[in-house]
Amino acid sequence: MDTLYTIRPNQSGEGFEVFPLLGNLEQVDASTYDVTLRDNLEYSSEYGSVTASDFVYRIQNIFQADFSAEETGVDGGISNWTAYPDSGTWSSITIEETGDLTFRLTLDDPDPSFPFRPTASALYPAPQALFEDYVNRAEDAVADMSGEALQEQLNSISMELQNDETIPSLEWTGNLGPYNRDSWEQGSRWVATRNDDYYLAAAARGEGGQLENGVDLPRRFEMAPYFDQIDSQVVPEEAARLQALRNGEIDTATVRPARVAEFREEVDGVYVQEERQPFVTPVMWNMRANGFLPSREREVRQGMMMAIDKETFAANVFRGFALPAYTMQPQWSRWYPDEDAVADFQWGDPNNAFSEDGEMARQRIEEGLSKGDYTYEYDGETLVNTDVGEPAQLSLIAQAGQPIETTIAEELSRQWSERAGIDFNIQTVRGGAFVQQYAVPSQTDGEVPEDWEGGPFNPGPRDVATPQESWDLSLIYGFNTYPLTPGDSDVFMYEDGSINYYGYVASDDIQEDGLGQNQIRSAYERAAQTADVDERRTELAEAFRLIAREQPFGFLAMEDDTIGYTTSYQGPTKPFSSNYDTVTYFKDDESEGHLRSR
Repeated sequence: MDTLYTIRPNQSGEGFEVFPLLGNLEQVDASTYDVTLRDNLEYSSEYGSVTASDFVYRIQNIFQADFSAEETGVDGGISNWTAYPDSGTWSSITIEETGDLTFRLTLDDPDPSFPFRPTASALYPAPQALFEDYVNRAEDAVADMSGEALQEQLNSISMELQNDETIPSLEWTGNLGPYNRDSWEQGSRWVATRNDDYYLAAAARGEGGQLENGVDLPRRFEMAPYFDQIDSQVVPEEAARLQALRNGEIDTATVRPARVAEFREEVDGVYVQEERQPFVTPVMWNMRANGFLPSREREVRQGMMMAIDKETFAANVFRGFALPAYTMQPQWSRWYPDEDAVADFQWGDPNNAFSEDGEMARQRIEEGLSKGDYTYEYDGETLVNTDVGEPAQLSLIAQAGQPIETTIAEELSRQWSERAGIDFNIQTVRGGAFVQQYAVPSQTDGEVPEDWEGGPFNPGPRDVATPQESWDLSLIYGFNTYPLTPGDSDVFMYEDGSINYYGYVASDDIQEDGLGQNQIRSAYERAAQTADVDERRTELAEAFRLIAREQPFGFLAMEDDTIGYTTSYQGPTKPFSSNYDTVTYFKDDESEGHLRSR
């Protein structure tokens, strides 16, 4: 089923714009947005036409499902009784029905990035009838009960709602999506057939559903979708997936960088398309009390990254299907600072550039070590652990079962050994085990400030909260750089940030008053307060410059996805967010109109 709208590159190629699907989003002022729905949206016959009231009812009663203390007899009231996972996003938005097919969203505070957030773009309708019984029973319970008994009753109703199979079955979606789901085996396979009544194709043909202020639909949407059936399967074994692609048994599968050359040079009938994605590959320093304590010094983090030849790294690890990363934004982003501001990891200072012999890297690490009482020092070109009088050996954790992460770990270890004089012990850990035992600080020793807001991944300051297992560096997860909403990456950059499991604290010279407040966060906040694109770019450039200088984690690369397709499959392109028109992709041969992926 489609959502309200999606995002596509604009005509200039320098930014992005709203592409209406079920409806359009128009900005009224800095805090107000109007939504207009198409007039040809239909549920299955039992539920009739889609109206604005369907959206308004669901948002007010499911997303904003709160009862006050006065209503419930519970201190502080009862919030989010439906257990909607993103209720916090909607707590600061007022929704008002303004017509049969229109409604208004009013934000508590201006947000120039709002159109590009999933808050509105990911909205989809659902018949009120699917929720009314649960909502009415909850309201009756509030009228008749209070306190603990009420809480238990609301929890019971919430569990029934969450377990209701009618809603996720999508059997009620009518003409709201390009395909009708035939079967779904969770985590393994789903099959769908073409929806001949697809609303967007009808709108493209001029048969209803036009939007007065919407983007004109290209003609290729007139006959969409172009496949009679989609059969998508999850096959964990890479060898099986790629062999099926080779044999023409499937139409598309991911081809990791190490295999791209093989498919391009040896396999007829298959092409590999590079597609940009927003995730940076970082190396994380554990700056908590049971980690690599010297990494608390900015100069140590800088020196470690000065020892990495990122061009060689991208070529060796990703076979050239990646760009070097220097900060919390990809080089192709409209928010990336001007090239003349960039000098390797730290912009504007050529003394911090990479050098083949590693001398500057070792000097910078040594400078950082001199700032604290650390048990490490250089003996010539080798870092020594003075506690044991032997060359230092740090731990570097990679994710088990992920060949690319092992390759990254081996390449980093090689370069750090050659240029920084530091050896590493590479360990592999399953992702779930890493979260539970290494990432989440589950042990506390000391007092957590009352105004600490870090959440489960950051429950306290780095000298107070530590994970169960000690570690020095890790490669387990990539981070979203949010090129559509770049201000969202601020949560990585302050002391009590919700993602800061690694214990980053800004260096003294960029600290400001207040817990976790620093010049990076202030630049983000100034950017969030202006709708002027040039002003936002200036403020974000300052944030990204400081982030590159701080290296709260080591920025390595921005990898492209590499996807293999049969040569008859047409449509995919490289630019980020260019897949807004996937329903118009097609096969230009005479084979049956099925799309098969694994």
